[in-house]
Amino acid sequence: MDGAIIMTLETDSNLVSYIASKKIPVVLLDWGIVDYYISNIKEDYEKGIEEAITYLIEMGHKNLAFISGPLDFKTLNNRKEALISVVKKFSGKINKPSIVEGDLKITGGEEATDKILAFPDIPTAIISVNDLMAMGVIRRIIDEGLKVPEDISVIGFNDIMLSSFFEPPLSTIGIPRYMIGQTAWKMLYKLMNSKDKMGTEQIIDTYFVARETTGKVK
Repeated sequence: MDGAIIMTLETDSNLVSYIASKKIPVVLLDWGIVDYYISNIKEDYEKGIEEAITYLIEMGHKNLAFISGPLDFKTLNNRKEALISVVKKFSGKINKPSIVEGDLKITGGEEATDKILAFPDIPTAIISVNDLMAMGVIRRIIDEGLKVPEDISVIGFNDIMLSSFFEPPLSTIGIPRYMIGQTAWKMLYKLMNSKDKMGTEQIIDTYFVARETTGKVK
């Protein structure tokens, strides 16, 4: 093959090194290192998270919880670290978030919500590391007789197609998929045709989409 684009949460770094050692250009998404024959697209999670936190503060929120994914995945851990970094910027306006680990599935969101609702001080907003768990969060909140967003606001991550059709439509931190795909191809084409074969890195911003699962604190 002339080149490869690998867009997974993570894969064996030895595999990438092996492909590059065969002088095959590779473009990775958000977890690779730039090297000869290797380029990387870096997603700026802080941009979208900062927009979301700013919105929550404007809505009167101060206590929030964050549902992470399995933290052995570098890309998911990057999202958690970005959230912590953004919250520090708003020190005094929003409290340090409680963090609960989830498994990225709808049921994982439900299980994480059970833990959050058992906190002595229940947060007024929950941010999930992906949209599927956020849907589980909403389901469990409603099961417990609470309302979204009147009692608890919920924000997902990824802006999958289902998010806008979910009931209620899910507020989320979006990732521009089309732009990522287009950028990946351009980077691969450039790497395939470069003389020195040294890879590059390009940063793509995330963004916040406010829908019906977020609102003002009571």
